[in-house]
Amino acid sequence: MQNREMVFDWIKDFVRDYKNSHETATGWGVPICGIACANDSLYADLKKIAGPWHLLPSEILPQAQSVVVFFIPLAHDIANSNIKGEESSLEWDIAYLETNLLISETVDAVCSKIEKRGYKTAKIPKASDDEIKKHNGDPSLTSSWSQRSSAYIAGIGTFGINNMIITEQGCCGRIGSFVTEWKLPPTPRPDTEYCLYKLDGSCAECVKRCPCEALYIKDGQARYDKIRCKAQIDKFIRTLSLGAADTCGKCKAPLPCSFRNPSKKIPE
Repeated sequence: MQNREMVFDWIKDFVRDYKNSHETATGWGVPICGIACANDSLYADLKKIAGPWHLLPSEILPQAQSVVVFFIPLAHDIANSNIKGEESSLEWDIAYLETNLLISETVDAVCSKIEKRGYKTAKIPKASDDEIKKHNGDPSLTSSWSQRSSAYIAGIGTFGINNMIITEQGCCGRIGSFVTEWKLPPTPRPDTEYCLYKLDGSCAECVKRCPCEALYIKDGQARYDKIRCKAQIDKFIRTLSLGAADTCGKCKAPLPCSFRNPSKKIPE
């Protein structure tokens, strides 16, 4: 347990200090961290749910014992900037790219610390060229690793009907992960739904926020059209100095689950 908390502290400390050592426009909250057992049966299930191309932790690192996962919340003002219009805000796009870079550097830094203790680590690989070809050459439709599914397996939160992970600090953020041979105690998964629609049917605000009807309700079931979502993103890609911001984020804010777990009652 002590080793697990030490790894979590390494992640939190790096994210906390990052803005002071880099000139970023983005602000971040305290990461939520979790550990998944590399042999958790849910990873095998993903080969059926996501597709046979989805990797097992042991396919990334043969002696994998643990998957370290972390969710970095975005500052509230960034999420709130993305409310108006059909196109994602400039602030949201910058945050998307800067957070991706932060995640990459966090993984590098924490993996280095773990390896100095004698345990191998491995980053999550991108989909191979052969896998991409199977999906009409579009790498965004071929995920060899689901960050959100790993976040669920590691107990960081539960899925909303917007297909995002809702954590104790909401769904406005991004997820990183890596695999290690270090056997760390897994974190327990929530025993209740955080999504209000899944909990009691009382909310579907993310469906209303989707600008292209990629999210919709049919026969009482929430559904997600990945192809339509991707087309909407491609329609408004903004190229910045850090790269192409292929994002939208309209289904993340403003919602009851944007910045908190809405299923948890707030004391009056």
